[in-house]
Amino acid sequence: MLNYFWKKISCIAGFVCETPIPKAKRIGIGKLNPDAVGTKRRIQNPATCYEMFPKFALWFTPVILVVFLALSITVQAEEKNAGNAKSPMRIAVISFQSLIPGEEQGNIVICPLCGIGYSSGKILKGSEKIVEGIFVDKLHELKEVELIPSDKVQGVYKRIASESLKEPLMNILKKVGKELGTDVLAVGYVYRYTEREGYKYSAEHPASVFFEVHLIKTINGSIIWRGFFDKTQKSLMEDVFQISSFFRGGGTWMTARQLTEQGMNKIFETFPGVEH
Repeated sequence: MLNYFWKKISCIAGFVCETPIPKAKRIGIGKLNPDAVGTKRRIQNPATCYEMFPKFALWFTPVILVVFLALSITVQAEEKNAGNAKSPMRIAVISFQSLIPGEEQGNIVICPLCGIGYSSGKILKGSEKIVEGIFVDKLHELKEVELIPSDKVQGVYKRIASESLKEPLMNILKKVGKELGTDVLAVGYVYRYTEREGYKYSAEHPASVFFEVHLIKTINGSIIWRGFFDKTQKSLMEDVFQISSFFRGGGTWMTARQLTEQGMNKIFETFPGVEH
């Protein structure tokens, strides 16, 4: 066993147990080899091999062995981690839309994806971009998520939608996801977005926000997650049960954006398949 490890370590350190043997060199315990002058011979006896190296090599050998074992363990660990690493979830965000009820629908809007009817309200112009931007910012905070560039997503969506006017929305979305090579598509709708009228500590009318976000699996078109937020801020006198959310907002009357950010934080608590 000692001879085996010595040979292995000698190879690592660059040593070779083969060297010119001087006359009458001792090749074994109590034996001389008178014919060894000027010749080379591989020495099998480890005791003789020790004579051929400086003494420091004897204590240096365990150090080389430890380094060799440490490197082996490190490589194995890296290979294992690489094998267990999850691929990032590739997400394409379709531009959020504001849904306004038709003339015959009163204030009821129907979600184009799940078919559920909701009571809507006023929607400020451009509010869908605000909600989408906050959603995308939250995605950037997540680990194991890869976002497809927005320009690329919208270009593919517009082209496929214009070519498939008579097809159901879900079919269009699956085509978009397949072409982009995404795992899921994020589709969002804004049903109400009104701004606060007044100031932080005194408001005539509070902010009101209502939005919904769906995650759609590209491979089969199934909805794997739904984030839903509908809130009109109230004073503590009106609703004492919302005391926790009231103080999360700083104990003041929030703007519509602040209310949206609070709602986005809430729905992302259940966002699937990623580490926060």
